[in-house]
Amino acid sequence: MTITKAYEVTTLRQWIESLPKESYLRPIMTAVQLDIERAISNDFTVIDYSGFMDSQAAKRKVLVDLEAAIVNAKAELQRLNSEYTRANNAMIELKNMALRIVQVKP
Repeated sequence: MTITKAYEVTTLRQWIESLPKESYLRPIMTAVQLDIERAISNDFTVIDYSGFMDSQAAKRKVLVDLEAAIVNAKAELQRLNSEYTRANNAMIELKNMALRIVQVKP
């Protein structure tokens, strides 16, 4: 059997499609699929992964920033919940004081 470029491209596409959607490999291979296909079509093409790597690094930075934002938001939520509890307790105490004052008639 002679392996042609068309056969290799078709095999690559089928293999990527066969990968589970939740796998780590599928999105990576999908991202470089066109570069691989171009390399197969042109015997002298070199696959330049620098753009892909830069993109991955940028995505990792966004992920780190989002994780930090989540941590900060959780801390702020905890602070606001504590503040709410303190304010609510103060309101209950004020209400109780007012009721005691109303009950004491001079």
